[in-house]
Amino acid sequence: MTYWTPDQLPEPGKEMNFKYTITFSRDEDKLHAPDNAYVMQTRRSTGDVKQSNLIRQPDGTIAFIVDFTGADMKKLPADTPVAAQASTGDNAEIVENTVRYNPVTKGWRMILRLKVKDPKKTTEMRAALVNGDDTLSETWSYQLPANE
Repeated sequence: MTYWTPDQLPEPGKEMNFKYTITFSRDEDKLHAPDNAYVMQTRRSTGDVKQSNLIRQPDGTIAFIVDFTGADMKKLPADTPVAAQASTGDNAEIVENTVRYNPVTKGWRMILRLKVKDPKKTTEMRAALVNGDDTLSETWSYQLPANE
């Protein structure tokens, strides 16, 4: 998914032409630079907390589970200290930002829970995986529409 702002905004009703390529592959790693991990999938869910009886209780947050993978990332040891550098616009507060190794994909899974302040406004989010000062991944960008 791509977001951008054109250099010149189109006039209402004026035709715009776009040129792009869509590629389908069963080997995603071939489509990406090996040294830059990419987002494999994004899942969204109701945020919750686990109670002492192990039953999950919704807490009014929204959770995002984002899996990152890539050729070089798959070579990193499972105990590599990978973290997420995440941010939101002014309409949300991050209440959880964790990263853990995913042995199935040999990548890392970011869990981002946030509390939206005003559901009538759009919420912007961005995140990338880092190891110290080294950026390991592309930037995940997500826009939560108003009233969702």
